[in-house]
Amino acid sequence: MTTFADADETQHDKIQTCPVCGCGLELENCWNGCDEGYFDGYDDDPLWYDPGDLILCSACGGRGGYLVCPNAEHHDKIKAGDQ
Repeated sequence: MTTFADADETQHDKIQTCPVCGCGLELENCWNGCDEGYFDGYDDDPLWYDPGDLILCSACGGRGGYLVCPNAEHHDKIKAGDQ
């Protein structure tokens, strides 16, 4: 189980914590292979795009990654202990 949090650009300077366990969140690169949230359209389809035309990554929404709790695998145990 992976827990993701929103990685807004305005929040990158703050140290964010997981709402479940309180651990500091870590930035994990986008699984889609984008370059900082964008793809070069020319690489994907040179007939429709000019070199340098950027396409927003649909997976991360242009953020380039996700904030992830390094303790996410233990969240079920933490929630079970609270009940």
